[in-house]
Amino acid sequence: MSDSAAPATAPFACARRELLLGAGVGGVALVAAGCGSSSKNSTPAPAATGGGAQGIIAMSKVPADSAVSVQDSTGRTLLITQSGGKLTALDATCTHMQCTVGVSGDHLACPCHGSMYTLTGQVTQGPAPKALATVSVKVSSGQVVLA
Repeated sequence: MSDSAAPATAPFACARRELLLGAGVGGVALVAAGCGSSSKNSTPAPAATGGGAQGIIAMSKVPADSAVSVQDSTGRTLLITQSGGKLTALDATCTHMQCTVGVSGDHLACPCHGSMYTLTGQVTQGPAPKALATVSVKVSSGQVVLA
């Protein structure tokens, strides 16, 4: 009787293995899809828009010793900072995995992997390997504009 019992359980064991393998592959695909979408599509702080003839943002809206997240006329997210009376514009793309860096009080922070930057874009905490890229801007008629 043991011979008849073995064939009855073998197909079930094989089907169960295939089911578990399929579930594992599907789970990996879901995890990979979730990881891919969260690393590049982080949501920055609400951004002011502009960058055309009117400028990117009014200088009066950039607080001292802080930063504002804005978009230029091409849709690129910039961080306009004012530190020690100096105006700086930074590309908000993290140098680690290209997530969008946001404003966090008196510093800049990447929500994806914890990189931190000064208001001038220098790395204070990795894993970011280098500073944020600067963008040339100037003030014209009270507006921050691309230079």
